[in-house]
Amino acid sequence: MPTVLVDNSMGKVDVASASSYWIDDSGMLAIDEIETVNTNGAFNSTQPEKLRLTRGGALWVSFDVELKDASTGWYLQVALPGIDSVTLYHRNERGLWRMQRAGDSLPMNLWPQAGRYPVFALSNSDRVTRYYARIVHQRVPFYTPIEVVNQAYLAHELQEEQFLLGAYFGLIALVLVLASVNALIYRDRAFAMYVLYLLMLGGTVAAWSGVGAQYFWREQPAFSNASLFFLPLAASACALWLVRIVLVPRQYAKTLDLCLLALASLLVLAGLVDVLVPTLSGFAITNALVLMGVLLLTGTLVLAAKNDNRHVPWLALGFCPILLVTLEIVAKNFHWINLGSSSELLIMLASVWEVPVLFIGLNRRLAQRKESEVRARAALQTDPLTGLANRRVFMLRLERALLRAKRYQQPLGILVVDLFNHAALQKEFGRHATEQALVLAATRLLEVVRDVDTVARVGENEFALLIEGPCQADQLTQIATRALAQGLRPSGLLPAGATLRFHISMAIAPQNDRDEEELMAYLLADVGQISADDKKTIRTCAF
Repeated sequence: MPTVLVDNSMGKVDVASASSYWIDDSGMLAIDEIETVNTNGAFNSTQPEKLRLTRGGALWVSFDVELKDASTGWYLQVALPGIDSVTLYHRNERGLWRMQRAGDSLPMNLWPQAGRYPVFALSNSDRVTRYYARIVHQRVPFYTPIEVVNQAYLAHELQEEQFLLGAYFGLIALVLVLASVNALIYRDRAFAMYVLYLLMLGGTVAAWSGVGAQYFWREQPAFSNASLFFLPLAASACALWLVRIVLVPRQYAKTLDLCLLALASLLVLAGLVDVLVPTLSGFAITNALVLMGVLLLTGTLVLAAKNDNRHVPWLALGFCPILLVTLEIVAKNFHWINLGSSSELLIMLASVWEVPVLFIGLNRRLAQRKESEVRARAALQTDPLTGLANRRVFMLRLERALLRAKRYQQPLGILVVDLFNHAALQKEFGRHATEQALVLAATRLLEVVRDVDTVARVGENEFALLIEGPCQADQLTQIATRALAQGLRPSGLLPAGATLRFHISMAIAPQNDRDEEELMAYLLADVGQISADDKKTIRTCAF
């Protein structure tokens, strides 16, 4: 077996090419027995990237290291966050075994070097030292190279990791706060589920990157191991539920909606069972469920796109990278592909794209929803054709204005305007010309009142004007006269030669304790009595 030679000109050396491997299926052999096995030539040079350890098994790696400069600190690192257990053995100057152990099966305070993944100090002896590394990583394929690095390289790598991880979790935290605010203020279910999804996704990256074990659950190794398997399933379930809320698939197929609901529930249930009773078959089932989730989510997006759902582009744009990464991870777990890429790095890169894209998409959805709500509320208060206040709003304002007028002894004015030639316009020029005449009438009437006054459409061709007090009879007459003149002005909106012929009935209120309903009834009846032959088209209503 060749010796790994290291000196100050090197920052990192992969020991794979100068090491041998052997699998202890029982996982029970001690180091002395392993040394005997190696001496007998049972170790081989098979690469560890494609090996899968069965439950209870252990992968042993043997390699020799010679330090050209013992004054420089050198370390062995197994850069796989979430690895169950790594134990490094070597004999000291007196021939006794020295053991260092790290991994998710141990609290962080028992690791020789606290960090995201196991790091062990090598002997500073200038002689050739043989090392044995015992690796236990249940159920998940082992892909990570075993490397010898010096202290300077390790410090530089740590600085880069801290910067990148800080930026990543800072982004997650920022979007999490903004999404939580939207969920609380607008009581939006989609943003509430997005918040939960971010928590699960961030927790998954924290578990897979080793940040969780390093900072959040340092003394709970059982939770550290469980989070590696449960949080990704919970994140997948939240993703399915989020798509279900945003796209509302039941409008296309009730079966699809039920499938999304059932699969999201199964993912959480399977994750809980797998945490309590971790088995190889359970791991296979959860991976199969995740694969089904990817296919179902993709199918839902495709179906919604065919039905022109306006939210699909943002969801598809956001989810696409992370769906591809999930497929790659599932394929590795099933041994369909043998890529040695870092899963936590891929998830981080995909989520750096996904998180802001989904946030923008959900914000647009929220804005569209609020716009629809505003339009719906406006439709309850305004006339859809003219944009004026409708009769209900006018009567409410009239009721309040009458109360103020009585309290402060400031009379107000009311005018009811009838577009008398409405029927004639419709008979001669058709419905479109009639609608244009009503819109023009609304515009012309708005021009004769102040901003504080109210103009409303109160019938098919009747309008009402509320002139806030104090208001005198001569002022009301002037307004009515200007309204008549405005109606007679020619406009390009009307057919050639057509004008608006207004009949107007007006009154000063309050009078004789009449309420708003009685006032309107009198005025409407009065304006209806003005005939085509009447020369006087402005009347003061006498109660």
